[in-house]
Amino acid sequence: MNTSPSFERSTPQTLLSEHEATGLYRRVGLRVLLLMALTYLMDSLDRLNIGYAQHQISERIHLSLQDYGFIAGIFFAGYVLFEIPAIWLMERTGARRTFARITFLWGLTSASMCFVHTAFEFSVLRFLLGVFEAGFAPACLFYFSLWYPEKRMARVVSLEQSMGPFAGIIAGPLSGFILDKMDYAGGIDGWRWMFFLEGLPSIALAVIIYMTLPESPQEAKWLTNNEKQYLTRHASGNHYISHNGFKDVLTDRRVWFLGLSFLSVISGIYTIGFWLPHIIRQTGVSANLTIGLLSAIPYIFAVPFMLFWSARADKCRRRIPCVLYPLTLSSLTFLAFGFAGSTNTIFAISLITLSTVTLYAAYTVFLAIPSDILKGKGAATGYAIINMMGLMGGFLSPYLISLTEHLTGSIYYGLMQTGVLMCLGALLLYAGNIENTKNT
Repeated sequence: MNTSPSFERSTPQTLLSEHEATGLYRRVGLRVLLLMALTYLMDSLDRLNIGYAQHQISERIHLSLQDYGFIAGIFFAGYVLFEIPAIWLMERTGARRTFARITFLWGLTSASMCFVHTAFEFSVLRFLLGVFEAGFAPACLFYFSLWYPEKRMARVVSLEQSMGPFAGIIAGPLSGFILDKMDYAGGIDGWRWMFFLEGLPSIALAVIIYMTLPESPQEAKWLTNNEKQYLTRHASGNHYISHNGFKDVLTDRRVWFLGLSFLSVISGIYTIGFWLPHIIRQTGVSANLTIGLLSAIPYIFAVPFMLFWSARADKCRRRIPCVLYPLTLSSLTFLAFGFAGSTNTIFAISLITLSTVTLYAAYTVFLAIPSDILKGKGAATGYAIINMMGLMGGFLSPYLISLTEHLTGSIYYGLMQTGVLMCLGALLLYAGNIENTKNT
């Protein structure tokens, strides 16, 4: 019987058993991944809470649906415009300062929304929120690639990104409670309390990041020298360097196929994120807390399924099909809901739950694809380009849906419009043949 210990791929300088390696990555998860996951939780909460307050804000400061669609979407204009500069700044200042700066400024900006009185002031702060959050997502992907091997990336990304739908579970009931129970507390509108109270935790989190987050494995004081070498040698960001700079990224056709496909995914996610409370209200539900509780249902199912689906993608190592199948199903669900045009609450929640579950499954696996094809110094820029193109969907989708509802009197045509866009994104991802081709 062979009783020798088994080892992961390593060298004599970085020799760890499978058991030791598992324990090492568990510690990295607690020290690095958990902190970044909490940061993304607050990021998502500060992005999405406007959807729950939309009705009350519109009544109090007289916003039209088009005003709301523009204000919700203008966040992404700021994000897109400053995405690549933010990544270049990270390369100069480092990950710790970058994440601390981003988190502090978005928390401060979100809390400051409690002071606005006009649509213009709201638009300015939402734009600034996007500017200050710019670079966060690609910086996270690049940062994780310094710690984790390629075979673990999809699961790591899914754990962090599960905080997006988890924020949906929290944001609905929490925001609904504040809107209903704290309305006019101290003579202040409930929606103002919501922005103020939900923005403060990000400011505190920024201090924790600045004090505790290491730049890389080499600077982690809680690792031994052997563990630092092991993590660095096996990290997905340090193998097979193929991109040496910005020019190489711009000429990589796979980056552009992924970016355009990601636009369709993001359009679907923020159609749900910004318009779900409005859709539920149109079915006859009026209480903010009830709307918040019902809005949490799709996300409750989305979190466990996206974790299951990403683990499956890690095992089969074919990420593109694991994006295509759920993305296609989600797009068909959008189309079916739009065609049905039902105002039945149970029917609406059921279809939105199916579309949310499948969409987040596609989203979390999609985010692991860039680390498979982008390596080396230009990788962070490549992540930024893909993310920048995708987030254009977050800018276009809310405004186009508000415009469509204004022109037709129904939000359901806007949902069909999103479904068509997602179908096109799935076709483009399939046509790109990304996993079977090199950069040409």
